[in-house]
Amino acid sequence: MISIRTAIGSLALALAFILPFGSASAASPMSEVSTANVPFSNDEGNFMSALISPNGQNVYFGSGTGPGSAIRMATDPLAYSGSNLDGLATERLWSSAVRSPDGSYGYWGVFDDLGGGVRKPGAVKVDLSTMSRVASVPLTAQPVGIPTAAGISPSGNYGYFATYDEAQPVGSEINKLVRLDLATMASPTTLNLLVTDLKPTSVLVQPDGQYAYLGCDSGRIVKINLQTMTRVGSIDLSANGFFRTAVISPDGRYGYFATRNNPAKVVKVDLDNFSQVGSATSLGAANVASSAISPDGAYGYFGTETSPGKVVRVRLSSMTVDDTLTFGIGKDYSDSLVVSPDGQFAYVGTLTLSPAKVIKVKLADKTNLTVSKSGSGTVSGSGIDCGNTCSISRLDYQDLAIQLQATPDPGQVFTGWSGACSGTGACQVTLDQDRAVSATFAAAPNPEPTKPTLAVSSLKGKLTRKAASLSSKVTVNLPGKVSQRATSKKGKKTRTWCRASKTAANAGIYTLKCNLGKKGRAALRRSALKLTLRTTFTPTTGSAVTVNRKLTLKRKR
Repeated sequence: MISIRTAIGSLALALAFILPFGSASAASPMSEVSTANVPFSNDEGNFMSALISPNGQNVYFGSGTGPGSAIRMATDPLAYSGSNLDGLATERLWSSAVRSPDGSYGYWGVFDDLGGGVRKPGAVKVDLSTMSRVASVPLTAQPVGIPTAAGISPSGNYGYFATYDEAQPVGSEINKLVRLDLATMASPTTLNLLVTDLKPTSVLVQPDGQYAYLGCDSGRIVKINLQTMTRVGSIDLSANGFFRTAVISPDGRYGYFATRNNPAKVVKVDLDNFSQVGSATSLGAANVASSAISPDGAYGYFGTETSPGKVVRVRLSSMTVDDTLTFGIGKDYSDSLVVSPDGQFAYVGTLTLSPAKVIKVKLADKTNLTVSKSGSGTVSGSGIDCGNTCSISRLDYQDLAIQLQATPDPGQVFTGWSGACSGTGACQVTLDQDRAVSATFAAAPNPEPTKPTLAVSSLKGKLTRKAASLSSKVTVNLPGKVSQRATSKKGKKTRTWCRASKTAANAGIYTLKCNLGKKGRAALRRSALKLTLRTTFTPTTGSAVTVNRKLTLKRKR
């Protein structure tokens, strides 16, 4: 989120990066990390807009009036390497800017001063990787004002530029919102705002891209349907002051509008209900010029139009001032402000001239948890889902309690934690400092094989007029195959009378029937049969087991 202070307008743009956040502990005091001097002089030293790359490695500032320019700076360490794009003579005051979601392009609002107070608004598309001009287009067909604020659709397809024509008589000023196709940089759609919507100074686009909310210098907030480009309504909050810049919560529920009063105020607005929430919060400093929101939505940061400049931090849940950082002498007017994607740093562009200055500010201390593992398994919990190694960061005002669970893969066992945790239970870590944890998995030991068991019961003989049979119930404790054979002996000879088998899909009781047939029935007519029933269970894995049962079938005439 950025916004800018200029003689004719200001900008607010929300770029929300959603990260997990937890308890409302206090953040560390803000402090200056470093200052980079940029060799610009005169009005070019007025850094009025700012963007940051998605990875936080580069920050971009729009500057100046005669004509303006865009510069790129590395953030770690903060340094200017001469990467800049000079504006054309018709491109003055690079004072409002938006960035494509992927970080490829920046879009700056500029204007052409035609003389006599007549100005024509335009937009410049910049390739941020090469700092080169892609396109320059007018925003309106007629010379009716200058860009004062900008927003972008979540998809990055459209840019929304607010314009204000200060050359008109008081009471008949022209205020517009222009939708520009950012791919083609052509065919802008213009919405004419009311005179009461005087000088829109912020464009807050909700995450679903349905609505935008314009904070105006008149103290009014205007709701716009972006699908139809129509004005839905407005609320008059001018009792709080004149709105200069604004930020939107990552979920799009609340807008926080800051004023240029002395002292300046921040007004919280429920965007769903379109109404003010509670009383305005005094910042204890004059004239807010820029604003940004932490990626998790916990804090708002407001840069002031003072000498030296200041940054005021507001805890948004309670709407209370949490800390104020006053810059050193010679660092005047916090004209532009952007927060790093991880929420740890801010980068502030000043109005200081010869040379211009950019200040890196530490917003919060960050601690890191590094998790490594050996063996095969997963570690998860509290925002972590690890492969071989992983890490997670917390800012000091976020929830520092981390809980990890270790889950072994099949055939593995979890043998324990080392580092910041020990044992084999859940790992509880508090990130009050950088910590490291290791999880160890090992192959599970081979279990002792289950010994097969076999029992034969309910052994009965059955005789009919045509045949004879044996039935039994067989109990096994494993899957496998059961087979039976009934035999008798006469001298040294063994005769087999019947065979039976059954597959045991699981452990259980199975009934087998062994048929002696007509020959068995004929033998019983002559004499009794002394039989041995041999039952063998062969498990799917393991050795077979056998049970022998003897019985005599009596002679049957």
